[in-house]
Amino acid sequence: MREKEKEVYVKERWKSQMKKISKVLLLVIVSVAFCFGITGQQVEARDTSIIYGDGTITRAEWLHDLTVMFDMTVEKDNMPDDYFSDVTSAHVYYKDIMMAAEFGVIDIEAGQKVKPDEAATREFAAHTLNYCLGYKLEDKTYTYKDTTGIKYPDDTQIAINRGWFALESGRFNPEKTITKSEIENMVSDAKTVQDSTQIDENYKNSYEFTSNVIEIPQDVSVYVDKDKNVTIVNCPKKITVGDTFAVCENGVAQVYTAKEITVDGSDTVIITNDVDIDKVTESVDAQGTEEGDLKQAEAVGDAQITYIEGGTEGQAYENGRAYRSRRRISGNKKISAVKASKKLELGAGKSFTINCTLSNVSVDYKINSGKREAYVKANGTAIITGKGEWDAVAAAGKSGSIELVKIPVAYVGVITVTAEYSMNGEVTLTYTTGFQTGLQYSPQDGFRLTKDFQKKSFTLHSKTKLSAGVTASIGLVKLPVISGKIYAKMGAQTVIESETFDDGKSPKMCTTVSSWLYASAGANASLDFYVTKKSFSKTYDIFNENNSPVRLVYHFEDGRLIYPCSRGLASAKGYFTKWNSRYGSSWGGYGLDENGTPKPVFTYSLDDDGNATITGYTGNVSALVIPEEIDGHKVIALGDNAFKGKKY
Repeated sequence: MREKEKEVYVKERWKSQMKKISKVLLLVIVSVAFCFGITGQQVEARDTSIIYGDGTITRAEWLHDLTVMFDMTVEKDNMPDDYFSDVTSAHVYYKDIMMAAEFGVIDIEAGQKVKPDEAATREFAAHTLNYCLGYKLEDKTYTYKDTTGIKYPDDTQIAINRGWFALESGRFNPEKTITKSEIENMVSDAKTVQDSTQIDENYKNSYEFTSNVIEIPQDVSVYVDKDKNVTIVNCPKKITVGDTFAVCENGVAQVYTAKEITVDGSDTVIITNDVDIDKVTESVDAQGTEEGDLKQAEAVGDAQITYIEGGTEGQAYENGRAYRSRRRISGNKKISAVKASKKLELGAGKSFTINCTLSNVSVDYKINSGKREAYVKANGTAIITGKGEWDAVAAAGKSGSIELVKIPVAYVGVITVTAEYSMNGEVTLTYTTGFQTGLQYSPQDGFRLTKDFQKKSFTLHSKTKLSAGVTASIGLVKLPVISGKIYAKMGAQTVIESETFDDGKSPKMCTTVSSWLYASAGANASLDFYVTKKSFSKTYDIFNENNSPVRLVYHFEDGRLIYPCSRGLASAKGYFTKWNSRYGSSWGGYGLDENGTPKPVFTYSLDDDGNATITGYTGNVSALVIPEEIDGHKVIALGDNAFKGKKY
């Protein structure tokens, strides 16, 4: 922290706490999940301290603690809009509050209060910390008496189970201020959980197989090709047709049955059949990270796929060389991304096109059958765009899902990306996100769903009800112990609320358009530890309307963008999207300034027929919608240099 900032920080802390004596504990914490999408970008400097109070820690201070504990970082100039009525940039913890909002930690409706300077309570701390950790309550038995009025009963019970808080005469007391010792309990537990997911790249994996399996030592050179033909260099053991044998490639065990065997000098080449590794394994202690093989990605059905060699993520791979193909890419080309595209025909000449570019695809795993512990997590970066226009008749009943692409992950399974849509109107959508989703289990802690989504960019222009996005799922078909599927969903949703009045007054119709970025994660998985079995099936929201880092609210009266609502409708919310938001778009060439007054975002010139040519743009979006009309003038052209310097 710079000296000037530190001086302001100390003064503000002293004024706000008066008699409170605080201390700073430096703590090295390993992030619960690596945040994708910060390559080569400048990020805000982070204060690496954890702040303790003497029992009067504020909500803002606790949010600060969480951003440090979980290493939350946001790219410079990519903070979310300020959705809250009582938070300004002058607050000493403004950046921490916005960072917590970026990661979905703050579950507060747009326009409502964060209450940053009020004391952090037990329920507030329990919910926000468990939101970051992701523990799921298997047994819905609540051991505390005061269940009435508690907003997050599962998080409350998890906090009790994990020893963060002790009951007082059988009561949780959700509004009681958290104490120093309780904070220490939570911080210590969070660090233990975070450490448990770290992968040791040099870990020596070990497997014990049933007596009928011929084990090839790990130090023997082995190569397994894409067709599962196994080559063993100087094979130290005799293998015959029909034998079941185990080899290790990059420390990962694979079990096969020999179908055909040929010997070529020092190489023993075996054509194989697959074997269910769990049926021939007695114990396993293994961990590692496996990369998705983008060269092996395949389009599903009539989806189009483009393989991209080189380029950079920040440029959406525009500098990369593209190979459009229905088949896998062969040779030594290093494919950095794959783009899958699908055009959905909606009838009457209307359509919707969705594109998804994937990169950085990998899977982490950590399995110890003796301790009955398992952890698996899928990672990736997705750039998603969608554009379409249709009418209510053509789009009637047009909703569903369609698979776009499958990407194999060696020794683990296959990642499948599916497009989902439910729409009726017009939409322009673009967003980039880093996503992680995973499952962890131990007998002491039960199940938790790990997750991390980082929005890099987002823009949506939607004129009517919409839900459109993608699902990325990893089918776990090759790992020992754990099988099934873990998945992440992400996309945009828009709802419309309209009311018509017949009292002869203006406006005659009020309409509020609300949009947000949604995300959820889930798993349908089974764990077989050879002596015991466990199963898990659950989906939960990561981002919804009340905690999304993107929330757009527009209010119209007789088709005119305005705020506040002159009819005083509750549907108009307590918040509206400003003209310079990164996420929204202009309506008829206008946005709203801080006072809710329409502000033009385009400049234009007129020809002799009164048609408009756009000459300039002052907005801030990444997916630009050109209005059909501005001030009643039909837009027919874009002028020279109209968007000069607007590379975003």
